[in-house]
Amino acid sequence: REHKDDTHHDKKLEAAYSRARSVIQQLALCNKWDYFFTATQDGSKRDRYNLFSFCNDLSQFIRDMRKKYRSPIQYVFIPEPHQDGAWHVHGFISGLPADKLSNFIPGIHKQELVDGGFLNWGDYQKKFGFCSLGVIKDEVGCAMYVQKYVTKDLCDSASHTPGAHLYYCSRSLRRAMVFGDFYCPHPDLDKY
Repeated sequence: REHKDDTHHDKKLEAAYSRARSVIQQLALCNKWDYFFTATQDGSKRDRYNLFSFCNDLSQFIRDMRKKYRSPIQYVFIPEPHQDGAWHVHGFISGLPADKLSNFIPGIHKQELVDGGFLNWGDYQKKFGFCSLGVIKDEVGCAMYVQKYVTKDLCDSASHTPGAHLYYCSRSLRRAMVFGDFYCPHPDLDKY
């Protein structure tokens, strides 16, 4: 009996894994993104191990920033556990006003952040912890790259967290649509 339940569970995880990767790629390619976003949580500010709380609070924070900045901030985030089980996110974000972002400072921040031209979002840092924003140079490459964060381990971890998802996104994002079949000329068939 246990083996049958394990097989069913594995098939459900495999389907969720495949579906999430497909939707994330679709959202990544169908929308215009400004930055690749990586965000962690500061343990002195919040429980880093509570994925559900983090993603709910982060979604509310972005809704609040939309109002505060009067800017249409959009996002797609994929949660990922650190080796110790604490959660952080990777993904795409757009609509952040440039005056709310700042450069990382040599001597204070890691040199690779300074040299890489990454930006800091101070409002996020005050509320949650470290984040970095990298300007997207290759949209297709980034769309393919971000899928690497959707792993079978993530599916398994998220399946043990009530209410957790494999990705989180703005509601008003564009998605791919099927709009018909394409027919091309074929000389042999055209005779008929």
